[in-house]
Amino acid sequence: MAFFENLSKFYKTRPGSAHVFHGTSIDFPEIDINEAIKEFNVKEDACKDGKSNIPKSNRNYLSGTEERYKVSFEGDKTYHINNSLEVVSMLEKEALDNKLDNRLATFNNLTKTIKEKFDNIIAKGKAELLLIKKRRSEIKTEYEKFRQDNQIERSSIIPRSMVYYNSIIGLIIIFESLLNGYFFAKGNPLGLVGGWFLAFILSLINVFIGYTIGKYILPYKNHVLSSKSSLAFLAYIVFIVLILVFNFFVGHLRDISSTGVNPTYVLFAERLSTPFVFYDIESLLLILVGFIFSISASITGYKSDDPYPGYGSISKRWEEVVEEYNETSTEIQSNLEGYRDDTIDANSTSSEDIKTRYNVIKDIVNQLVNFIERFDKYMILLADYCNAVLKTYRDENERCRETPAPKYFANTFSFTEKPILKNNVSQLEELIDKAKPTIENLKKIQEENEKIILNEYKKSRKEFDEIDEFK
Repeated sequence: MAFFENLSKFYKTRPGSAHVFHGTSIDFPEIDINEAIKEFNVKEDACKDGKSNIPKSNRNYLSGTEERYKVSFEGDKTYHINNSLEVVSMLEKEALDNKLDNRLATFNNLTKTIKEKFDNIIAKGKAELLLIKKRRSEIKTEYEKFRQDNQIERSSIIPRSMVYYNSIIGLIIIFESLLNGYFFAKGNPLGLVGGWFLAFILSLINVFIGYTIGKYILPYKNHVLSSKSSLAFLAYIVFIVLILVFNFFVGHLRDISSTGVNPTYVLFAERLSTPFVFYDIESLLLILVGFIFSISASITGYKSDDPYPGYGSISKRWEEVVEEYNETSTEIQSNLEGYRDDTIDANSTSSEDIKTRYNVIKDIVNQLVNFIERFDKYMILLADYCNAVLKTYRDENERCRETPAPKYFANTFSFTEKPILKNNVSQLEELIDKAKPTIENLKKIQEENEKIILNEYKKSRKEFDEIDEFK
């Protein structure tokens, strides 16, 4: 196997090719066969065999030395076939992974899906708007009837945000709790902490009652019906009286506790005879603070909505449905414009992408064709090289032997099976041919696609504009 192991020494080094026989090169080497014959002592081996009349004259198949030469070349053939199959497979996979056919199909069918997509946007938008329109019609009827029944000609006065009023209520509770906590600390076994906790509970009661009366009862003083208006005034007066009574009760509770005596029913009963008499001025301040903050909470509740009862609620529903319609309308327009812009961008991107993919596959096909041609040439050269070695051996063997040379010496060597590099170049060439018309008219197709996109957008936008507005 010396020839097989050392044949690489006679490969001419070229850029892009290795100089090893069984290496990692994907290229095909050139062999200086004359140098190889000389270096491997082909003539010496042939003469030595000839002097021993080897192979015998009646032999009709290769001698052991010749077989060794042949096996070396066939081994190189197998090696390069396997390597070449890997190269071809790799290039073909790269070409097929390019998915040019899929991109072409998408590009050529782009306009078929455009109208359907625009129609879907309009259909969905219409359905949403019709539902809103129905609700608005119902609310509008209710809204106008409310205004007519209650003789209202102005627009509603609704705060845009409740944060302001909620903040006021929160501050009222905090300030009242802090002040009352200080007042209740005196005489409380838990001191300031215990006083603050009790004050917080009382503050919640004051504020909750005041806010509820102000928000839900006091607005009725503006009602068109005098009966409801009178009842509202009466209810507010009752509220003021009750809140005073409640705070007087709290004040006496604090006044009794401040003396260090536990409040009892008997003590409270005694206080009824002199309800305005207090031993500690801070007890009076506690009453004043509670009353003022409760009234303030009622005013805040009153201002947190329209001063006419129920008008704020119906107006808010009316404004919300109008806003919902406007937002839905804007969203539909944005969807139409967004799809238009996205599709135009996709059309342009696909055009450039297809051109790039086409050129990549075309370059790969050229590489494959060139590679297969070099493979075929190399396989022919291998047979020629083998014949050159065998002929040199036979000529020298015949010259050195005494007996006649075997008749098979006149035969030339050829590989048992013709080396064929299986490939799918024809399939790739068919793909290129199929894509060629599109590539040649790529700019024109792109412009036509864009015109169709814009036309479909205009049609959809016109259809959208014709949707009845709310009345």
